[in-house]
Amino acid sequence: MSEFRGTLGEWSAFYGSNGTLILNDEGECIASIGGREATHEEDNFNAKLIAAAPHMLEALKRAQAQFWQAGIKADANSLNPIEELAARIDVVISKALGQ
Repeated sequence: MSEFRGTLGEWSAFYGSNGTLILNDEGECIASIGGREATHEEDNFNAKLIAAAPHMLEALKRAQAQFWQAGIKADANSLNPIEELAARIDVVISKALGQ
């Protein structure tokens, strides 16, 4: 599976008067939220979700590795909820890596 090719390091949300920014650990803007009809609160929650994305991706990759080590196969049509979950995890990781 491919590696993450986005901005590495910690991401954080910064709430400014011109919108909400996602900053890397060096304070550089990597994304901005706003410019559409949304509440400030909604923009802030979106920014928090985006800022948490690298941590979520890493957690999913670790879960996927644990499933593989345990011999659990990913099967979206399985009646086994763990196999079905493994398949969902595979899909999310693929989306996050642009596949």
